[in-house]
Amino acid sequence: MEDYTCCRYCDKGIFVSVEKRTMCRKNGLVPAEYVCPQYALDPFKIQVHRKHNVDFSKYEKEDYSIE
Repeated sequence: MEDYTCCRYCDKGIFVSVEKRTMCRKNGLVPAEYVCPQYALDPFKIQVHRKHNVDFSKYEKEDYSIE
């Protein structure tokens, strides 16, 4: 699992994609990987990537039997 402890995912910061930095309410413009003592994770800033769908048409019914 990825470590989300950085100001990019903090609720006090806004990620600036042009400069690859974070605008923090407490410390101003900081690197995206910076962590300050006031860090608080905002789970809505984490982007989840879905896995690709599996093509089940290439499997037979016998592939799923337990016996």
